[in-house]
Amino acid sequence: MTSRTNSYAHFTLHINQDGSTRLATYPDQTPILDIDTGTVTIMICTDGTEATPAAVEFGRQLASKAADYAAELARMHASQNPDTTTSGGNSTPDTGAAG
Repeated sequence: MTSRTNSYAHFTLHINQDGSTRLATYPDQTPILDIDTGTVTIMICTDGTEATPAAVEFGRQLASKAADYAAELARMHASQNPDTTTSGGNSTPDTGAAG
């Protein structure tokens, strides 16, 4: 019998304007990813110092879903904040070109 138990938890973490992420890397230890809301920090790390194939696959899945999350936020932001240049507004970005 093993003394290890499977961990289980469910969190809802509402990210406000104070939200941030940090990545700590070490030469002989797996990395630690922090998600910080200003009042709560969640650390994501492996259960040991070995970068196992399962840990690598989890990291890839995490990166993929985080990219999907960012893309969906960008899509929603664009739809909620339509470009005012099409309505005659003066919000055309400065491209640095003289004209």
